[in-house]
Amino acid sequence: MRVQKHPTHRRSAWSGAIAVTAAALLAAALPTGCISDKREDPEAATIIRAGDTAPDFTVEMLDGSRQRLSDLQGQVVLLTFWASWCPTCQAEMEVVGERIIEHFAGARFSFLPVSRAESREEVQAFMEREGYAFPVGMDPNGQIYGLYATSYIPRHYVIAPDGTVVYQSVDYDTAKFSALIAAIETALHGIE
Repeated sequence: MRVQKHPTHRRSAWSGAIAVTAAALLAAALPTGCISDKREDPEAATIIRAGDTAPDFTVEMLDGSRQRLSDLQGQVVLLTFWASWCPTCQAEMEVVGERIIEHFAGARFSFLPVSRAESREEVQAFMEREGYAFPVGMDPNGQIYGLYATSYIPRHYVIAPDGTVVYQSVDYDTAKFSALIAAIETALHGIE
């Protein structure tokens, strides 16, 4: 969920325009998503696909707790790999509070965002700066991510209550996000 921010300083219009232009140029330079480690096709970079069993893992959460994926069996899980520096991920994080967390509140659903290859300090600073209060996991060495893919974020996996991946996607835009929400709704209808 998004919490009201209290600005501590104001950037000039010029620095804001530079930041927006730089983000747009970076986004345009990448074929999809934010990470293109090897410049390979997003499909070729995908290890786990719809129909596969989601590899189990335990992730340390920002609050110090630990979450094991298999402990969420019986629910539909949205596993999202992201990074705080990724402009596409940032845009997506702007809407997950309302469109995912609030929309599916009360359902047999868990949202598990996992930051890829970032330190606790980087994730903490981003969450505080943006005013996000939802739980996030950290994968500082990319070991968990490496079970699922070799490159590209944001990356999403909708996992059915039995641990089967029922939907997988890469990148974020409004059409892809709508398809992701529809996949979650379909998976939830299967257990209600």
